Amino acid sequence: MPNSYTSGAAGLANPQFPDKYYDDPTGIDRYVVQEKVLFAWQGPSKIDKKKKRQEIAQIILLAIILILILSLLQEYLLTVVLAMFTVLYLMFETSPPLLLQYQITTIGLKIEDKYYYWPQLSQFWFEDRQETRILMVRNLFPRVQVMKLIIRAEDEDEIKTSLGKYLLYKKPTQTSLEKFLHRASAYLPLDLDPF
Repeated sequence: MPNSYTSGAAGLANPQFPDKYYDDPTGIDRYVVQEKVLFAWQGPSKIDKKKKRQEIAQIILLAIILILILSLLQEYLLTVVLAMFTVLYLMFETSPPLLLQYQITTIGLKIEDKYYYWPQLSQFWFEDRQETRILMVRNLFPRVQVMKLIIRAEDEDEIKTSLGKYLLYKKPTQTSLEKFLHRASAYLPLDLDPF
């Protein structure tokens, strides 16, 4: 009866490893990594903000005015795109948030089943948005983006300690575009950062 693991040189050629391999972002699986969860929490996927009927009416009125102007200019493709964008925005704003599982592990940040490995992350910081504490993590791969994760205020110290072992704790300076969008959102009925 053949044994899957035998001693000696013949056994080294075909050993069975019960440990789980993880996908190395560089594409080279050189070793088995024992994943250990440092901290885990559950949080909503977005801030659950209830828009007032007046704000929704303002968004719809603004969209109708822009659609009429584009129709008079015979820009039908832009009219359709704007109408679709308005419907999608309203659906996003009125849909309830999902409850997600977040984990800080020894190989990276895990959101549900998706990994963000430490080499592709650079820094983290915390912000307050509408009385909600948010963990901001800068992701560098495949493009620079900021992940926004909702946390409980009492978990902030534990998250800072766990992430601080791997990432820089520093808020980056705002770009000119970010400053402009922040100022413009104060004058518009729609939120330019819909998180």
